[in-house]
Amino acid sequence: MAEDAAFSLKRLLVGQPIPSHLAHHERLSRVTGLAVLSSDALSSVAYATDFILATLVVAGTAAFGYAIPISLVIATLLAIVAFSYRQTIHAYPTGGGAYIVAKENIGPMAGLIAAASLLVDYTLTVAVSISAGVLAITSADRLYSDWRRGQRHHADGRLAPPSHIERLLAPIPRDAAIVTIIDGHPATLSWLGGVEGHRVHSLGVDQFGQTGTIADLYRHFGFDAESIMRVVEAAAPGRPIRFRAG
Repeated sequence: MAEDAAFSLKRLLVGQPIPSHLAHHERLSRVTGLAVLSSDALSSVAYATDFILATLVVAGTAAFGYAIPISLVIATLLAIVAFSYRQTIHAYPTGGGAYIVAKENIGPMAGLIAAASLLVDYTLTVAVSISAGVLAITSADRLYSDWRRGQRHHADGRLAPPSHIERLLAPIPRDAAIVTIIDGHPATLSWLGGVEGHRVHSLGVDQFGQTGTIADLYRHFGFDAESIMRVVEAAAPGRPIRFRAG
């Protein structure tokens, strides 16, 4: 019964098998196949550099020096994969994936490890892609571009819907202050004061080249937790704010 349910679910998700005499209609040309399959490699290249640096920054900016050695290791792995693909194509002209090749040449356990590695790889690729997409659509540049587009439309006498940042800041009282915090130059978010007329206190990194841990650098540039709370208290005089470190 369980096997029948699994089989029905498989048919629901992937559909009926294609008869052999119709399979050639489903094949992709070299040009189409390159366009379809290259997106995976291009996305990995586009996101990899960004997230290598994002991971290294946790260990401090001095760790950026490891970016080039890591890139060389990845390039070496890609060369090994390309060489292995050439061998696989010659040995399995009708097609052979990592599981089949590893199982037939090394053993069943090696085939399972190869298959599991591919699943982990695809999962990480999707996770990094989603993270990069979220960073892109919520970045200061995208928010600013959306707001400036609406400003230009208004200047030309054209109607434009409120931008995303305008909808976010509209409920905040005009006499309130906004404290912006960014792991970059503080001027990056200073334009937020022009959206609805709020006072802006910008915190960030206004000098570059220092080394140290993340906590030390944040404390040096004044946007660790205690420094942020001092700025918030100064922006809201007469309103005591309780803060407990740790």
